[in-house]
Amino acid sequence: MAEDVVFSALSVNAVLPGAPIILFSEAAALYPTPDPPVDAYWHFGADNPTLADIISGQRLRRNVQHTITAAGTGYTTRPTVVYAGGGSDPGKVYPTATALIASGGVTGVVIQSPGHDYDDTLTVSFTGGGGTGATASVHIGAAPTLGAGTLTIPDGNSGAWRNGLLTPFDDSADYSQMVVAKIVSPTSRVFMGSLSLSTTLTGSGGDGLFQLSVSGNNVRTMTGAAALVPVPAAAVGGTFLMMVHKYRSSDAKRTVTYYVNGVPTTFDATVSPAKTVSSPMRKLAFGNGYYQVATVYSALEIAAGAYAGRYLSPEDELALYEYAAEYLPARGVPLL
Repeated sequence: MAEDVVFSALSVNAVLPGAPIILFSEAAALYPTPDPPVDAYWHFGADNPTLADIISGQRLRRNVQHTITAAGTGYTTRPTVVYAGGGSDPGKVYPTATALIASGGVTGVVIQSPGHDYDDTLTVSFTGGGGTGATASVHIGAAPTLGAGTLTIPDGNSGAWRNGLLTPFDDSADYSQMVVAKIVSPTSRVFMGSLSLSTTLTGSGGDGLFQLSVSGNNVRTMTGAAALVPVPAAAVGGTFLMMVHKYRSSDAKRTVTYYVNGVPTTFDATVSPAKTVSSPMRKLAFGNGYYQVATVYSALEIAAGAYAGRYLSPEDELALYEYAAEYLPARGVPLL
């Protein structure tokens, strides 16, 4: 077994002698971990059917959403959310979630962990909380389509409108999220999101999100600062663009960057009010995790993604681009 690697004071192009090679699927596709280290890095495609990252095997999960069919009455505390059914897969793990209440009724459900390996027969109910009568239906996001070197998240307008893939870990106060996505004009779409930043617990505010705007093909973040970054004309029409969104809590700094041939274009903004990680905690997402506007549910094709629980330096970002530029073309992905 390879020895543990200690990362310290590494240059952007550092070589790590003895660094472990990570096998992330049965297709025997081997990739060294990125330099600099991030907490998770995904190559997407048919050779990674479990959607596991190449560093520690963390798997993305299909989103779970709820429709409150009856609010009930008399709830003084949040009732327990209980799942049942969902098929007979022996690996089935139910979601965990928190109910939201207002004026004595249940108003929504926030997923804390999406679980896995259940089917569309999953049901949900509520117990405790001092009230009665609350009911809800549960809906599972459609499965993504796996291509040779990419993953396509289906169009959510057909019913599964929160069509993103959720991380198994929670958002953090400081974070950086990267995605390599296909830019197709002019339809809006959400590329990734930091879900706990929403202005409301139901997720209707949205924040930390990338969206390709229908007006002028802009990449933007949501809430607090309308950071519009024009997408280069060369990217609109089927090539893949690497984009990074990050937040630093010490000075409420939010940064949006995209890379073309290794050259960054960056927009910085100070968020007001500063980010607060809401309770209950939320996951991050590739695609649309919680945002409730039908115009951003469009299909999304992505080739790679990464997450770090810190604000990456420009040198770190460039290293991620160089890593993507080295491996994605061999997977048939035309990175700009």
